[in-house]
Amino acid sequence: LVEDGTPIGVPGRRLGAYVPANAGRHNIAVQLTRGSETVLSPAIEVYVIGDVPPAGYRANLASLTAAPENWAAALATFDRLSAAGHVKLELLPSDRFASLIPGKWNFFVPGFAEDAAKARAYCQSFGLAVPTECYGGRFDPNA
Repeated sequence: LVEDGTPIGVPGRRLGAYVPANAGRHNIAVQLTRGSETVLSPAIEVYVIGDVPPAGYRANLASLTAAPENWAAALATFDRLSAAGHVKLELLPSDRFASLIPGKWNFFVPGFAEDAAKARAYCQSFGLAVPTECYGGRFDPNA
């Protein structure tokens, strides 16, 4: 098994279920060896949800319709936002959290406690128009 280009685990004849230990975006592939030939399978792109942020304001950067055919676009959006400098970027599906936009994958930066102005200021610090390109929304994992 190869995670993000690094072999992990012990080679064996069979692979069991696997979930990366670290939250975030990963690619997973299988390295197959037959005799002296070694082949790497195409990678599967995954996103592992980490600890759910506590209740509070977030800077909402994007959302996409949550559908299997949109997964490549979701990963591209995550990569684009990460490359723009959003280092604490989270991706969460709305079907698990009522306080998120229904039917969407939501891309946001949490951590503004009860300060909506700080979430909006975060958007503006990246030159994003509020509320059309980014907005400060409240997230409550228990809603």
